[in-house]
Amino acid sequence: MRRLTIVAALTAALVCSSFATADCTKRVLFIGNSYTYYNELPKIVAEMAKAGHQCTLDVRMIAPGGARLEDHWNDANTRAVVRDEHWDFVVLQEQSTLGAAQPTTDQFFLPFAKKWAEEIHRIGAEPVFFMTWSRERAPQEQAFISDAYLRAAKETKSAVAPVGIAWERVRRIYPNIELYEKDGSHPSPAGSDLAACVIYATLFHQSPEGLPSKFPKVLQSMAWWSVRHVER
Repeated sequence: MRRLTIVAALTAALVCSSFATADCTKRVLFIGNSYTYYNELPKIVAEMAKAGHQCTLDVRMIAPGGARLEDHWNDANTRAVVRDEHWDFVVLQEQSTLGAAQPTTDQFFLPFAKKWAEEIHRIGAEPVFFMTWSRERAPQEQAFISDAYLRAAKETKSAVAPVGIAWERVRRIYPNIELYEKDGSHPSPAGSDLAACVIYATLFHQSPEGLPSKFPKVLQSMAWWSVRHVER
């Protein structure tokens, strides 16, 4: 009888621990612009981490509208935040049009992507490139955008959150899900949820499938597919 009681107690403890948030904290700095601050994307990612019983995410965002990685690099305050505070991850999001054509990619995006990645590696954090999506009326640009971010990640030995790849797949397979705001550029709440799912999967190497969500569950599965697709 005593043995059964002990087994039951251990089983209950294991069940309870499986529903507890991991006893750790990761600090994540998001550097970007309006694609990052729309719908409070960092907060969504942190809430997903809590719901998924991952490490608690302590998030901070530096994301003035229209800012480029070059602008952030030339901002002494942003450089100081990265240099002087402890971060586990720094998520980098470029201005949305710079990866859409070869000249701007080579001239503006890649040089500052490399500078930022080198600095982030130097302080012992992991750079994560937040791959953006094409404008609603220019889906053909996604291939250029995806290639630019994948090149940046490969050349700097950094991670990439392939939001744009997931976005393109959702648009193609589930065209009734509205990912854009009316301007055809910024993310709708569903679009930010998709982006958060991809970033969650990238940071934790875990599927977001099954997490509580008010949006179509296919966004979670598309996010997980995109991360696995890039990691192959």
